Amino acid sequence: MHGQQAGTLRVPAYFCVYRVTIVTELVTGSVEE
Repeated sequence: MHGQQAGTLRVPAYFCVYRVTIVTELVTGSVEE
């Protein structure tokens, strides 16, 4: 059951990192321009 929970939490965590990366690139691009 612990493995099931870890697998479930892995997707949202990865999505958060992916989204933060996108936002960071957008903000950096706006600042550079």
